[in-house]
Amino acid sequence: MQVVSVFILLSWFCGVQAGCKSGQDTFCKWWSAKHDLVSEMGISCSNGALSGSIQRRDLQLYIAYFRTHANLEDPIMWELFRKCALFTEQHELELQQNEKVETSIQTALEVLENELVHSCSETQQVCVVTSSLGDAFERANELINQHIKDEEDMLAK
Repeated sequence: MQVVSVFILLSWFCGVQAGCKSGQDTFCKWWSAKHDLVSEMGISCSNGALSGSIQRRDLQLYIAYFRTHANLEDPIMWELFRKCALFTEQHELELQQNEKVETSIQTALEVLENELVHSCSETQQVCVVTSSLGDAFERANELINQHIKDEEDMLAK
């Protein structure tokens, strides 16, 4: 169902324009709203990290979401966008860079998950944020925030 919806959006998208220039397009509003929700998830984890403790479940959800996003959502979306010649002509280099960043995000998420396992037992609901766990979260979050900004910038052109 999601792929069918994406095909419909892509057909409309290719037919209308190569980017989200007006900011009023339904697809662009959806994409930005999704990024806003993801940013809220990161802010929640970041606030916990800054306070010295973080909900284990929040961090597990954060890791799981971005693994899914980088392994499934973006690759499908970008391959569909590549079917739109006008978009590809304007953005292929950015798409390739985006894919490289997703690989870096995956690596950072692996480090973060390893730190979570070592810093917080599975029976703990709230984890004390060690310096290594905090550093791993900040690195992953930094990459993810830049990735979101780059996607928004690409679609705004």
